[in-house]
Amino acid sequence: MSTRVSKAQFSIVSFPKRHYPNHKNKEMGGHVAEQTYSLSGITVEDPFGVFSPKLHRAMAKDRYERLERIAVERCLKPDDRVLDLGAGCGVVGALAASIVGADAVTSVEANPALTDTIKHIHKINGYEDINLVTGLAGKGQGNATFYVSRDFWASSLSPDTPDIVSKEKIKKIDINDLVRDVKANVLVCDIEGAEFPLIDVLDLKPFDLIIMELHPTPTNIKKVGKLYQTMIAAGLLPDLSTALRPSVAVFVRAKRFEA
Repeated sequence: MSTRVSKAQFSIVSFPKRHYPNHKNKEMGGHVAEQTYSLSGITVEDPFGVFSPKLHRAMAKDRYERLERIAVERCLKPDDRVLDLGAGCGVVGALAASIVGADAVTSVEANPALTDTIKHIHKINGYEDINLVTGLAGKGQGNATFYVSRDFWASSLSPDTPDIVSKEKIKKIDINDLVRDVKANVLVCDIEGAEFPLIDVLDLKPFDLIIMELHPTPTNIKKVGKLYQTMIAAGLLPDLSTALRPSVAVFVRAKRFEA
Protein backbone atom coordinates (compact mmCIF):
# COMPACT_ATOMS: atom_id res chain seq x y z
CA MET A 1 0.00 0.00 0.00
CA SER A 2 1.42 3.36 -0.96
CA THR A 3 1.81 5.82 1.85
CA ARG A 4 2.69 8.81 -0.29
CA VAL A 5 0.40 11.82 -0.10
CA SER A 6 -1.55 12.21 -3.29
CA LYS A 7 -1.27 15.69 -4.76
CA ALA A 8 -4.69 15.15 -6.30
CA GLN A 9 -6.14 14.82 -2.81
CA PHE A 10 -4.18 17.41 -0.90
CA SER A 11 -2.50 20.65 -1.86
CA ILE A 12 -0.09 22.90 -0.02
CA VAL A 13 -2.08 25.57 1.78
CA SER A 14 -0.84 29.11 2.26
CA PHE A 15 -2.41 31.56 4.69
CA PRO A 16 -2.33 35.28 5.36
CA LYS A 17 0.11 36.24 8.07
CA ARG A 18 -1.27 35.78 11.58
CA HIS A 19 0.42 35.71 14.96
CA TYR A 20 -0.25 33.29 17.80
CA PRO A 21 1.96 32.64 20.80
CA ASN A 22 2.58 28.96 20.09
CA HIS A 23 3.67 29.05 16.45
CA LYS A 24 6.13 30.63 14.09
CA ASN A 25 5.61 31.66 10.48
CA LYS A 26 8.07 31.38 7.62
CA GLU A 27 7.04 34.08 5.18
CA MET A 28 7.17 34.03 1.41
CA GLY A 29 5.59 36.69 -0.76
CA GLY A 30 3.42 38.03 2.05
CA HIS A 31 1.94 34.59 2.82
CA VAL A 32 2.80 31.90 5.31
CA ALA A 33 4.74 29.32 3.32
CA GLU A 34 5.30 27.08 6.31
CA GLN A 35 4.05 27.13 9.88
CA THR A 36 5.65 25.54 12.89
CA TYR A 37 3.59 24.92 16.01
CA SER A 38 4.50 23.82 19.52
CA LEU A 39 1.90 21.65 21.27
CA SER A 40 2.83 20.47 24.77
CA GLY A 41 6.47 20.85 23.78
CA ILE A 42 6.05 18.82 20.55
CA THR A 43 7.08 20.58 17.34
CA VAL A 44 4.48 20.23 14.59
CA GLU A 45 4.93 21.00 10.89
CA ASP A 46 2.88 20.31 7.76
CA PRO A 47 5.48 19.71 5.03
CA PHE A 48 3.10 17.70 2.83
CA GLY A 49 0.12 20.05 3.04
CA VAL A 50 -2.35 17.67 4.66
CA PHE A 51 -3.60 20.15 7.27
CA SER A 52 -6.81 21.97 6.37
CA PRO A 53 -7.30 25.67 7.25
CA LYS A 54 -9.53 24.57 10.13
CA LEU A 55 -6.77 22.35 11.50
CA HIS A 56 -4.17 25.09 11.16
CA ARG A 57 -6.39 27.35 13.24
CA ALA A 58 -6.79 24.65 15.90
CA MET A 59 -3.01 24.16 15.97
CA ALA A 60 -2.35 27.86 16.23
CA LYS A 61 -4.73 28.23 19.17
CA ASP A 62 -3.39 25.09 20.91
CA ARG A 63 -6.74 23.32 20.63
CA TYR A 64 -5.68 20.28 18.63
CA GLU A 65 -6.04 17.17 20.85
CA ARG A 66 -5.53 19.45 23.83
CA LEU A 67 -7.54 17.44 26.36
CA GLU A 68 -5.98 14.18 25.23
CA ARG A 69 -2.51 15.72 25.56
CA ILE A 70 -3.26 16.89 29.08
CA ALA A 71 -4.44 13.41 30.09
CA VAL A 72 -1.31 11.80 28.62
CA GLU A 73 0.95 14.19 30.53
CA ARG A 74 -0.93 13.61 33.78
CA CYS A 75 -1.26 9.84 33.62
CA LEU A 76 1.71 8.20 31.90
CA LYS A 77 4.64 6.75 33.85
CA PRO A 78 8.18 6.24 32.51
CA ASP A 79 7.90 2.43 32.57
CA ASP A 80 4.64 2.27 30.58
CA ARG A 81 4.31 0.73 27.13
CA VAL A 82 1.81 2.66 25.05
CA LEU A 83 -0.46 1.68 22.17
CA ASP A 84 -1.72 4.85 20.46
CA LEU A 85 -4.78 4.11 18.29
CA GLY A 86 -5.71 6.89 15.90
CA ALA A 87 -2.32 8.58 15.66
CA GLY A 88 -3.61 11.52 13.62
CA CYS A 89 -0.57 13.59 12.68
CA GLY A 90 1.64 12.01 15.34
CA VAL A 91 1.49 14.58 18.13
CA VAL A 92 0.08 12.37 20.89
CA GLY A 93 2.46 9.51 20.06
CA ALA A 94 5.42 11.89 20.20
CA LEU A 95 4.20 13.30 23.50
CA ALA A 96 3.89 9.79 24.93
CA ALA A 97 7.41 9.03 23.70
CA SER A 98 8.73 12.09 25.55
CA ILE A 99 7.60 10.36 28.78
CA VAL A 100 8.15 6.63 28.15
CA GLY A 101 10.70 6.60 25.31
CA ALA A 102 10.14 6.10 21.59
CA ASP A 103 10.79 2.36 21.71
CA ALA A 104 7.90 1.93 24.16
CA VAL A 105 5.29 3.53 21.85
CA THR A 106 3.35 1.96 18.98
CA SER A 107 1.19 4.36 16.97
CA VAL A 108 -1.53 3.07 14.65
CA GLU A 109 -3.19 5.24 12.00
CA ALA A 110 -5.75 4.03 9.46
CA ASN A 111 -5.36 6.95 7.06
CA PRO A 112 -2.45 6.15 4.71
CA ALA A 113 -2.26 9.78 3.56
CA LEU A 114 -0.91 10.73 7.00
CA THR A 115 2.00 8.30 7.14
CA ASP A 116 4.66 10.69 5.82
CA THR A 117 3.44 13.51 8.06
CA ILE A 118 3.51 11.30 11.16
CA LYS A 119 7.04 10.10 10.34
CA HIS A 120 8.16 13.70 9.82
CA ILE A 121 6.75 14.90 13.14
CA HIS A 122 8.24 11.95 14.99
CA LYS A 123 11.62 12.58 13.35
CA ILE A 124 11.89 16.33 14.00
CA ASN A 125 11.09 15.67 17.66
CA GLY A 126 13.71 12.92 17.95
CA TYR A 127 11.25 10.01 18.21
CA GLU A 128 11.74 8.25 14.87
CA ASP A 129 12.00 4.93 16.74
CA ILE A 130 8.26 4.99 17.47
CA ASN A 131 6.71 1.87 15.92
CA LEU A 132 4.30 3.28 13.32
CA VAL A 133 1.65 0.93 11.91
CA THR A 134 -0.65 1.92 9.04
CA GLY A 135 -3.96 0.09 9.14
CA LEU A 136 -7.21 -0.45 11.00
CA ALA A 137 -6.97 -2.16 14.39
CA GLY A 138 -9.99 -4.31 15.16
CA LYS A 139 -11.25 -7.87 15.02
CA GLY A 140 -9.36 -10.20 12.70
CA GLN A 141 -7.48 -9.36 9.53
CA GLY A 142 -8.42 -8.48 5.96
CA ASN A 143 -9.30 -5.20 4.30
CA ALA A 144 -11.70 -2.32 4.92
CA THR A 145 -12.85 0.83 3.14
CA PHE A 146 -11.70 4.06 4.79
CA TYR A 147 -13.23 7.44 3.94
CA VAL A 148 -10.69 10.27 4.00
CA SER A 149 -12.07 13.68 4.99
CA ARG A 150 -10.48 17.00 4.12
CA ASP A 151 -10.19 17.49 7.89
CA PHE A 152 -8.25 14.31 8.55
CA TRP A 153 -9.49 14.07 12.15
CA ALA A 154 -13.00 13.46 10.76
CA SER A 155 -11.93 10.54 8.52
CA SER A 156 -13.64 7.28 9.38
CA LEU A 157 -15.15 3.99 8.20
CA SER A 158 -18.52 5.65 7.64
CA PRO A 159 -19.71 6.63 4.15
CA ASP A 160 -21.36 9.57 5.93
CA THR A 161 -17.93 11.04 6.73
CA PRO A 162 -18.03 14.80 6.01
CA ASP A 163 -16.06 16.36 3.13
CA ILE A 164 -14.80 13.08 1.66
CA VAL A 165 -11.81 13.56 -0.64
CA SER A 166 -11.04 9.89 -1.29
CA LYS A 167 -11.87 6.29 -0.42
CA GLU A 168 -8.94 4.07 0.53
CA LYS A 169 -8.71 0.31 0.88
CA ILE A 170 -6.75 -0.32 4.06
CA LYS A 171 -5.51 -3.42 5.83
CA LYS A 172 -7.12 -4.66 9.03
CA ILE A 173 -4.91 -5.61 11.97
CA ASP A 174 -6.08 -7.90 14.74
CA ILE A 175 -6.06 -5.69 17.83
CA ASN A 176 -5.43 -8.42 20.37
CA ASP A 177 -2.51 -9.85 18.40
CA LEU A 178 -1.07 -6.33 18.20
CA VAL A 179 -1.43 -5.73 21.95
CA ARG A 180 0.38 -8.98 22.68
CA ASP A 181 3.14 -8.24 20.17
CA VAL A 182 3.94 -4.77 21.54
CA LYS A 183 3.30 -5.70 25.21
CA ALA A 184 1.23 -2.56 25.80
CA ASN A 185 -0.20 -1.81 29.23
CA VAL A 186 -1.56 1.62 28.25
CA LEU A 187 -4.07 2.36 25.50
CA VAL A 188 -4.53 5.87 24.15
CA CYS A 189 -7.46 5.84 21.76
CA ASP A 190 -9.04 8.44 19.46
CA ILE A 191 -10.72 6.66 16.56
CA GLU A 192 -13.78 8.79 15.80
CA GLY A 193 -16.58 6.64 17.15
CA ALA A 194 -14.99 3.28 16.34
CA GLU A 195 -14.15 2.91 20.03
CA PHE A 196 -17.59 1.37 20.63
CA PRO A 197 -17.19 -1.72 18.41
CA LEU A 198 -13.51 -1.94 19.39
CA ILE A 199 -14.34 -2.46 23.07
CA ASP A 200 -16.57 -5.40 22.15
CA VAL A 201 -13.58 -7.33 20.74
CA LEU A 202 -10.66 -5.95 22.78
CA ASP A 203 -9.14 -8.05 25.55
CA LEU A 204 -8.84 -5.51 28.36
CA LYS A 205 -6.75 -7.66 30.71
CA PRO A 206 -3.33 -6.36 29.58
CA PHE A 207 -4.23 -2.72 30.29
CA ASP A 208 -3.97 -0.86 33.57
CA LEU A 209 -4.63 2.56 31.98
CA ILE A 210 -6.88 3.60 29.10
CA ILE A 211 -7.19 7.18 27.86
CA MET A 212 -10.03 7.34 25.39
CA GLU A 213 -11.54 10.21 23.48
CA LEU A 214 -15.25 9.50 23.32
CA HIS A 215 -17.65 10.99 20.84
CA PRO A 216 -20.89 11.22 22.83
CA THR A 217 -24.05 12.33 21.07
CA PRO A 218 -27.73 12.15 22.05
CA THR A 219 -28.08 9.14 19.73
CA ASN A 220 -25.23 7.04 21.12
CA ILE A 221 -25.63 7.63 24.86
CA LYS A 222 -26.49 3.93 25.34
CA LYS A 223 -23.21 2.97 23.65
CA VAL A 224 -21.30 5.27 26.00
CA GLY A 225 -23.05 3.69 28.98
CA LYS A 226 -22.24 0.19 27.73
CA LEU A 227 -18.60 1.16 27.26
CA TYR A 228 -18.38 2.35 30.87
CA GLN A 229 -20.05 -0.85 32.08
CA THR A 230 -17.59 -2.97 30.09
CA MET A 231 -14.61 -1.08 31.51
CA ILE A 232 -15.83 -1.34 35.10
CA ALA A 233 -16.62 -5.04 34.74
CA ALA A 234 -13.01 -5.54 33.56
CA GLY A 235 -11.66 -3.74 36.64
CA LEU A 236 -10.87 -0.50 34.82
CA LEU A 237 -12.47 2.24 36.89
CA PRO A 238 -13.31 5.75 35.68
CA ASP A 239 -10.71 8.13 37.09
CA LEU A 240 -12.77 11.26 37.61
CA SER A 241 -9.75 13.13 38.96
CA THR A 242 -8.06 13.09 35.55
CA ALA A 243 -11.01 12.81 33.16
CA LEU A 244 -11.42 15.93 31.04
CA ARG A 245 -15.00 16.83 30.20
CA PRO A 246 -17.22 14.05 28.85
CA SER A 247 -15.09 13.75 25.70
CA VAL A 248 -11.85 12.37 27.20
CA ALA A 249 -12.32 9.50 29.63
CA VAL A 250 -9.61 7.91 31.77
CA PHE A 251 -9.98 4.35 33.06
CA VAL A 252 -7.45 2.90 35.49
CA ARG A 253 -6.89 -0.21 37.60
CA ALA A 254 -6.55 0.38 41.32
CA LYS A 255 -3.16 -1.39 41.34
CA ARG A 256 -1.71 1.45 39.29
CA PHE A 257 -2.06 3.77 42.26
CA GLU A 258 -0.24 1.26 44.45
CA ALA A 259 2.85 1.04 42.24
